[in-house]
Amino acid sequence: MATIKTDDLKPLNDAAQKAFRDWIEAGDVQAKARERRDVEGEKRAKAAAGRYEQIYDQAARSLAAQVNSVLARVGLEYRQ
Repeated sequence: MATIKTDDLKPLNDAAQKAFRDWIEAGDVQAKARERRDVEGEKRAKAAAGRYEQIYDQAARSLAAQVNSVLARVGLEYRQ
């Protein structure tokens, strides 16, 4: 049976994890701005959170595509 080298997935996994952390952090900044009633700060943080969410979404999709590719190489591809 073929083996899966996780090193092939590490860069995309790391990117997805970083994007997720950035998204969560921006949400925390938004919540703190809301608590301080900083309307402009909340707007900026909300916009940043939206951008980070999009980056995370793309990174997670790229990781999923790479996982499917690796699985296909070893004969375990996902089929709907």
